[in-house]
Amino acid sequence: MNFLIPMIQSGLGLAHCLALAAFLFCLGLFGLLTQPHLVRMLMGLVLMLAASILNVAAFAAFLPGREGRSMAIVLALATIVQLAVGTGLVIRAYRSRGSLDVTTYDGLGG
Repeated sequence: MNFLIPMIQSGLGLAHCLALAAFLFCLGLFGLLTQPHLVRMLMGLVLMLAASILNVAAFAAFLPGREGRSMAIVLALATIVQLAVGTGLVIRAYRSRGSLDVTTYDGLGG
């Protein structure tokens, strides 16, 4: 997979990639915990998953072996599935309640 070669040749080290992933994870966690809107919470969760994929891709680029590359692809596919399921749940929540504000949801029962 040649998509990781520009990251290695650019002079960025593993620490730079991990710092960027940590920043993305913290930004996603902040968005997940502070936003009352379901779509914004879903975007925060996607940022957190993107940070984990960046971590795996960085380790795959800087460490020998192919396991990291295949794991990055599996995580990317899992993120796509999570986004599809999350979007379906958001649409279902909007149709049932008429609002995407999580403060209006008071129970877990159907």
